[in-house]
Amino acid sequence: MTRDTTNADADPDAKSNADASETRPTASRRQFLTGVAAATGVALAPTVTEGQEAGLETVAAFDPPNLPENIATDREGNVYVSMVPPRQLWRVPREGDPSSVAQVGPEDGEGSLLGISRTEDGTTYAVLNSGVAETNGVWRVPPDGSPELMASIPTEGTFPNGVTHDAVDDGVLVTDSTRGLVWRATDDGASVWFDDPLLDPNPYASNSLGANGIAVGPEGDIYVANLSFGAVVRIPINQDGSPGSPEVVVQSDRLVGADGLTVADDRTVYVAVNAQDKVSRVTSGGDVSTVVSGGELSFPSDVHFGPGDDQSTLYVCNFALPAFQAEDREANPSLMRLDLEQVTTTEGEETTTTEAETTTTTEETTTTTEGETTTTTTAEETTTTTTEGETTTTTTAEETTTTTAEPTTTTTEETTTTTEGTTTTTTEETTTVE
Repeated sequence: MTRDTTNADADPDAKSNADASETRPTASRRQFLTGVAAATGVALAPTVTEGQEAGLETVAAFDPPNLPENIATDREGNVYVSMVPPRQLWRVPREGDPSSVAQVGPEDGEGSLLGISRTEDGTTYAVLNSGVAETNGVWRVPPDGSPELMASIPTEGTFPNGVTHDAVDDGVLVTDSTRGLVWRATDDGASVWFDDPLLDPNPYASNSLGANGIAVGPEGDIYVANLSFGAVVRIPINQDGSPGSPEVVVQSDRLVGADGLTVADDRTVYVAVNAQDKVSRVTSGGDVSTVVSGGELSFPSDVHFGPGDDQSTLYVCNFALPAFQAEDREANPSLMRLDLEQVTTTEGEETTTTEAETTTTTEETTTTTEGETTTTTTAEETTTTTTEGETTTTTTAEETTTTTAEPTTTTTEETTTTTEGTTTTTTEETTTVE
């Protein structure tokens, strides 16, 4: 499959979907701590203004600058989040208050703590994007031990971001958002595992980030979100653990800003679309719908199913970075929980725009009787514009002017009709001098 990168507003949908005419959100860039803004796709401004919040509740609220970016769970019902600026791993227990359980990297160090992934034995793997050779890469956090750097990732031209545990063995897979590839990290170090143009950033986007969120599907396939292209890419796994030929599950403007994602047993993909303040659902056939949007959602950066086999609960990470950066907005970073059984998804709305058709008819009649001239001009302009099923019609203005003239009777009838850029004028004039 080939992507269209001819311009920033080009329709990225490779499939013949109903959203072909949607508009990409406007981009903007703000500065924050080292690497944070670029790492999370802040460049795209939120566009959702009305919320759908059925079944959405706040589990834990955090005080800035504690901004949660990624989620993991354990079978005991605890939820873990990566806190970006302090570079800490926090636990949100089923009962009790959230607290930090590990400092990843030096407390006075640099960078951002981004993706996290937790294994059955309680080990957490965390991506520290520091830009410093001694700390940049994948860290291992044992259940009862101190964090340690497992595998360093080169700093030049890279941006390690999302992480998931390798379904084949004890390695982990890490997305690189600037180089558009996936690293594989083990105790022996990191090497490029998958490199394909489908994961590249959109060079025409203001926020040029590619591969972002990463998750394992029910059959062991790897799913990757491409942020600036708004795509979900599936990478099958060969028997020897190597990546197979990728396919694009979907590419849509409704997914531009795609960050973290998770995959259900029926291969339905849930995506946190940070720039659009919403969580979307993608079926295995590539149909996109909105699960929840707006309201209390604030730059959601990750989604994760509940502990164990619970796929009726979806945790949502409210990163709230744009609000935190803005001087006139209050930031409310939080962990939220969504009951999927209470949610009715909103299917993608098809937008059809028809060029405005304008018809203008002007009729002017001048009659002179006994030195009194009465001029009546009736201008009727009808503009009909159809956009998303709505029709706007504007009509009619009348003007009457009375003056004095010689005893002359003149009748002029002029009709001008303009339709879709075509103008036709017909004039009839009769003059009688007494």
